[in-house]
Amino acid sequence: MDDAVVDALAFYYSYAHFDLCEALTWEVAAGSEDVATNPFVPLLRCYAEGYFPFSFNPETVLLFTFG
Repeated sequence: MDDAVVDALAFYYSYAHFDLCEALTWEVAAGSEDVATNPFVPLLRCYAEGYFPFSFNPETVLLFTFG
């Protein structure tokens, strides 16, 4: 596999892993099994679909994908 691809995937994985940890921390702190209020869930859904979201500000988000 090309080194650039490996680097891109490592970058993607590190951010997805960090956001997953934040989502789990949110759930533990909230003390609820309902994920509807967890702001990280939509972000994790983006990762699960193969997208990498990049936010410039609260109103602007770009979705990148490997393909």
